[in-house]
Amino acid sequence: MMLIEQLDKINLKDKLKSREDFKPFPNYMERMSWEAISEDVKKYHIGKAEQYLGYVWPLLTATAYMEFSKSGNRSRYDNGYFERAHIVKQLLLGECLEGEGRIIRKIMEFVELFSL
Repeated sequence: MMLIEQLDKINLKDKLKSREDFKPFPNYMERMSWEAISEDVKKYHIGKAEQYLGYVWPLLTATAYMEFSKSGNRSRYDNGYFERAHIVKQLLLGECLEGEGRIIRKIMEFVELFSL
């Protein structure tokens, strides 16, 4: 039987959670869930976040973005974009695991980049 035929027999709406019910991880204020994570995991991710507290965010200029339309080369823009994304994810995870507000300033610097 083809996959599409099998999918036709399954009502996916009945199997999938609604957007409101889908929670892949606890929100920041659900401290008991974050505190239940093993100390080793917390120590590892908080340590990774701490490595970026002095990090200087790379500027992503319109010129670098537009370079793709001229040369077909996206790497100048994409490298900085994906570096930022990786680092902010690590900072967010570190803050959620630690829960002390110590890492929030660095996260706010990231948010501020979008208002420049």
